[in-house]
Amino acid sequence: MTRLAVIFGCFAALAAIGPVANAQRQRTVPGTGAGFGEADIQAIAANGIFDPRRAPAGPILPPQVTTSRFSLNGVIIRANHSAYAFFSGDAADMSRGYIVSDRINDFNVAKISDNTVTLVNPNNQQTYLLNVGEGFTRLGTNEWVFAGSASTLPVMEATGPDAESAAASPAEARLRAKRLADINGSTTSGAK
Repeated sequence: MTRLAVIFGCFAALAAIGPVANAQRQRTVPGTGAGFGEADIQAIAANGIFDPRRAPAGPILPPQVTTSRFSLNGVIIRANHSAYAFFSGDAADMSRGYIVSDRINDFNVAKISDNTVTLVNPNNQQTYLLNVGEGFTRLGTNEWVFAGSASTLPVMEATGPDAESAAASPAEARLRAKRLADINGSTTSGAK
């Protein structure tokens, strides 16, 4: 005898106990007063919710949050005094140099000088002076947070469909390490 037959047997025994005024009489769930009819019993039996071999529905996962980063990679100041700032990270367009008045994420580039860039958040007029290797990080759609130098950026794992793209490539890691060694080892500025 299967467990399902036992369950049906129990329901049949319960139905036979006491007077039956109506074949379609309405049962109530104890303590709720809510109706619980024959159609509900049939639906429960058909879906096998008491089957011990039934797979669980699975865990309810929290929403996935991605981490975004960008940091100042370097500055080039040409002989004609035109200045370009280069940023790296998943939240920066690394295929171009930024000039004064350009926008990177929620910041305006206000000033570019030897190895530093001044960024201004137009929402709150907060000003940030970034040295090479320093940057910002953001979880999901929260505000950007100054994260200091690339060597002290907090390690945050990105999740979601773009998690692999958030990891730095080996080439980017080597360039970053070399640039940080140059910054920490010497105070000379780049070519003008």
